[in-house]
Amino acid sequence: MPDSLDGFPLNANEQADNDNDGVGDNSDADDDNDGTPDAADAFPLDATEQTDTDGDGTGNNADTDDDDDGTPDNTDAFPLDSTEQTDTDGDGIGNNSDTDDDGDGTPDTEDAFPLDPSLSEEADERRYRQRRPRRR
Repeated sequence: MPDSLDGFPLNANEQADNDNDGVGDNSDADDDNDGTPDAADAFPLDATEQTDTDGDGTGNNADTDDDDDGTPDNTDAFPLDSTEQTDTDGDGIGNNSDTDDDGDGTPDTEDAFPLDPSLSEEADERRYRQRRPRRR
């Protein structure tokens, strides 16, 4: 490499200093100076990105679906867990793992309305049917 292009013309072990901190990239443990060591940084030369949870080549800061589950992060209750998207009762357990999605105390397997905490028993089901408009 010609000296005119070499950031360290007197040091045969260094050529570049990506973060302009005066330490050549070969000796610098954090080439983009973002606080994440290069060894743990999915984007060691991009100070705006460190992580790519879904491995799609787009860092989490720019990625709108970090876990690649098809649900955008802004509507995903679990944006870093591709197996969960929704937490109906807000208990911190996703509906796919939660045995009582609506938190009404009736297990989903026994609940005629597993996503509505105001309805769970057979009597509630009758009341619900009575409230529904009839088809003609």
